[in-house]
Amino acid sequence: MECPVCLDNFNTSIHMPYVLPCGHSVCVSCVDALIKAHNNFCPIDRRDFTSRDQLKPNYDFLEVLQAQITPVIQNLLCCNGHLIEELVTVTQNCEICDKRRSTLWFCITCQYGVCDKCKNWFEGSRSVIEPGLKCYRSHSMRLTEDVQKYYPKRKGVFLCDGCLKKSSGSSTHCRKCNVDFCIECYQKLIELIPVATNIFCTCKNQLAWRFSEVCGKCKRCKNAYKKSGSFLCLKCKNKFCIKCTDCIRRNR
Repeated sequence: MECPVCLDNFNTSIHMPYVLPCGHSVCVSCVDALIKAHNNFCPIDRRDFTSRDQLKPNYDFLEVLQAQITPVIQNLLCCNGHLIEELVTVTQNCEICDKRRSTLWFCITCQYGVCDKCKNWFEGSRSVIEPGLKCYRSHSMRLTEDVQKYYPKRKGVFLCDGCLKKSSGSSTHCRKCNVDFCIECYQKLIELIPVATNIFCTCKNQLAWRFSEVCGKCKRCKNAYKKSGSFLCLKCKNKFCIKCTDCIRRNR
């Protein structure tokens, strides 16, 4: 499915579909272009809209896109892309959780092994297709819909590293680093990452999402974030958390 303005296929980054009040979808880049040109109306039925803040991503279509991509990427691969499907008895650390195991699903060529629990977690979760959404150590993250199933000791509850609140249910997770983002923070991130350069620091310079730049103490709310990336001011190097960046965007 393509954007009716630029005719590029919708995706989860610069061509993320946004729903207009009339129900039609336009990619976020074209929405910004329409607003900048003062053409705040749907290109199909000409019904107007006031601003992008009143619009939301088309989550239904994003779920369809995710479902289309998921079957292609569910195979568990080693670091060099080989399919892991051989269970062997060998004592070494699992490459995902880094725990010592005696039995691993193994790639003999690369000496890359994954324990049974991590393999089950991988197969029962979905890859996060937003390219900028990684943990603070640059590992890819996966969407785990039932945290309790894979982390029974947590009793279905986890601390979100994006908002520092306890949450349950779905988690965007790095198993290696024990990083969790709740579904609300995940949705905010996929909204904010493509448009971060349109959000400005107090010094009037652009922000940019940096997953490897640990937020630490947020410049705005002063909360300390130890495992979350940050929206970084490219000039003064101020760092803002996800929630504060979203507030800045809405109040601009």
